[in-house]
Amino acid sequence: MLRKVTLLLLAAPALLLASLASGVSASPTPGSNCPATSYMPGDRGALFLNVCGPGEVIPGVNYEYVVVLTTKARHRTIRLSVVFYDPITRSSIPYRRERNPIYNQSAAVWTIKSLKPGQVFRVSFRLPFKRHNDPKGSNLEIGAVAYGPRAGFPRDFITKDVVFITKKK
Repeated sequence: MLRKVTLLLLAAPALLLASLASGVSASPTPGSNCPATSYMPGDRGALFLNVCGPGEVIPGVNYEYVVVLTTKARHRTIRLSVVFYDPITRSSIPYRRERNPIYNQSAAVWTIKSLKPGQVFRVSFRLPFKRHNDPKGSNLEIGAVAYGPRAGFPRDFITKDVVFITKKK
């Protein structure tokens, strides 16, 4: 068994180089360049969100966004939601769609079980921005709420605003 593992480890770089030479490109995981929000030891909050993606969009075109959630405490369950006018067209992790009572709009919801302190949860998704009430721009609301016996309902919310631009020629 040890011999097979050693052979596989020795062959892996050669296989990677051969696949790259044959035209297969290795691309990074979507959103791998979106950093987690760091926190200071004295921070009172327990959940930290960061969202990465373009701030200027062309209406009707899909754009990739990444949400990164970090926690500094253990929680039994964390509920991450993205509130947006239109459905998400693709997500790196399956989600459930439900109505958000605060915004009275539908939301994509991910339920995260037992995220350890300092651990990062990352999800990427695609959104098509369409013109609705505001012809100049749009936004998406991202929220995280923790539940548990001693959680005290820590939460974090962030808004990503975008501005509509015309197609570039």
